Amino acid sequence: MSGLSVSRLVNVTINLAPLAAARRGFGTLLIAGDSDVINGFERIRPYTGLEDIALEFGLDAPEYKAAALYFSQLPKPRTINIARWISSASKAQLNGGALTAAPTPITG
Repeated sequence: MSGLSVSRLVNVTINLAPLAAARRGFGTLLIAGDSDVINGFERIRPYTGLEDIALEFGLDAPEYKAAALYFSQLPKPRTINIARWISSASKAQLNGGALTAAPTPITG
């Protein structure tokens, strides 16, 4: 008994090309914490390693603990963002210097 050839019914193509590069910054974790390391004006700060987070936040901070879990995965992520979460009304913050009474020329 002879049957039909499978090659006449099924056409399969296997493509082993790598995936396209993802958009930069897409999928980067953002940790929002209420520690006062990051001020309300800056709001968000990028980090590339756990060591910098430990130096700024300390080993007991919730932001550090969350980042430690994030950086422990494989493949290891390259960047993480930590933001300041301000959950209640807060005063405005002015960053700048004192002005003098003397006019300051504007040069271009």
